[in-house]
Amino acid sequence: MAIFHDLRLMTLAVLMLASQLDSASATVELRNLKGSKLSGDFGNKPDPYVLMYCNGQEKVARKKEATSDPDWKGQVFTFSSCKSGHKLKVEVWDEDPGKDDKLGSYEGNVGKGSSNPIKFSAGKGTIQFTYDVK
Repeated sequence: MAIFHDLRLMTLAVLMLASQLDSASATVELRNLKGSKLSGDFGNKPDPYVLMYCNGQEKVARKKEATSDPDWKGQVFTFSSCKSGHKLKVEVWDEDPGKDDKLGSYEGNVGKGSSNPIKFSAGKGTIQFTYDVK
């Protein structure tokens, strides 16, 4: 009986350690980032760029010149120390001479799994992306 009890405790300990190793090595990959119907100042098209943050890491989607429908097609933004439960923050900005304008932002906890879709308002337009937790 004592051997069975010790075996159960050992199995539980191994499972707990394995789950900690798995979540400690998690990364988040953000992809399919694009905007739709973004507006700029004074009737001009915006020059949008995107700032992304997770667990102390920052990523930047470079500025797209004079477009209301930016697409960062094919780009993958990898957060190597981000995992489920961490805060993911995404901000879209319009670059202007002098001071840039914030068009919109998203903030939420990272979920689990792959192809998690996110869509949020950015002024009169929207920004959308997906992310995978690996």
